[in-house]
Formats: sequence, C-alpha cells, structure tokens
Amino acid sequence: MKGNRKKLIDLTGQRFGRLTVLYRAEEDKTANALKGGAVLRPRWVCKCDCGETTTVIGANLRAGMTKSCGCLRRETSAENGRKRRARKKRKSMGEAKAAGGAADERR
Repeated sequence: MKGNRKKLIDLTGQRFGRLTVLYRAEEDKTANALKGGAVLRPRWVCKCDCGETTTVIGANLRAGMTKSCGCLRRETSAENGRKRRARKKRKSMGEAKAAGGAADERR
C-alpha cells in the first residue's frame, strides 16, 4: 500500500489567507469509510497574522477552507453584528419618527 501513497507537497513558507506555514506537524489519523481504512492527512503548523499559532490539515489550506486561526471569523461576526445593530437602530428610529409624526397629526 505504500506505493499507492501520494507525494507530500511541501507547504513550508507558503501563505494561505492570513496563515503562513511554519513546518509540518504530526499526521491526523482519521477513519475513511469510503476507502475502508485509516487515512493519514498531513498537518501543518501555521502562524496567523494576528500572532496566534495553529495546526491545520494541508488539504484544507490548499482548498481555501482554512484562512486564519479563527480571528477572521471573530472579526467578521463582530462586524456583521455591528451592521445588524445599526440597521435595527435605524429601523426603530424610523418607526419612532413615523409614530411621532402620526401623533402630531392627530392633535
């Protein structure tokens, strides 16, 4: 079965999103039902632009599925929350003005 194994692609020094690959880590042994056995997936230790270090499966880096240590998701979620609160505030202020205007007309 060793002859069936694909050649490892060295990702050291490459950038993927906010991650820079530092070195190869231990392989992640996972069960693969389709192949009927364990599959070894190369993992890489990466340094994020925010300063955190994380271990990532190489295929996820190359496919663009992993772009940061998680800081990108936190920043995106925070930004989306700010936008959502701003929209909600504008909407409620608009409703308050409309209600205030309607009250003035009744007087």
